[in-house]
This record gives sequence, C-alpha cells and structure tokens, in this order.
Amino acid sequence: MSRTPPRTTCALNDLRDIETVLAHSGGEPVEILTESGRIGHFVPQAWVEKHEIMTEDALIEKLREHAT
Repeated sequence: MSRTPPRTTCALNDLRDIETVLAHSGGEPVEILTESGRIGHFVPQAWVEKHEIMTEDALIEKLREHAT
C-alpha cells in the first residue's frame, strides 16, 4: 500500500482541528492559505527543535530553504 505524502498546505479553517493538521503534515511545516494566497506557516515545534532553530530570522531562512 502506498503512503500518502505529507500535506504541505491547509486552509485557515483547517487550523480549528490542529491535531489533524499535525497528523497530515508528516512533521513538516505547512503553508496556511486563504482565497487571496499564502498568509503564513504552521511550523511544528518538533521541526524547529530538529533543525536547532533559535531565532525568528533563522526560522524564516530555514522555511525559505525548505520551500525550494
């Protein structure tokens, strides 16, 4: 049986059920989308710790790397 790849986007309303978003993310950051476009990211704490991110600037840089 093939495994469903992690879901990398979600709608703002999806964040009402954060456990489902986490389960579908595969532990990776998730882009939060609205009809007008991307409004931010949901980043699991475990991902931040795994990459030893200590500052907001480091987080933004790592998210840029992750998106490519």
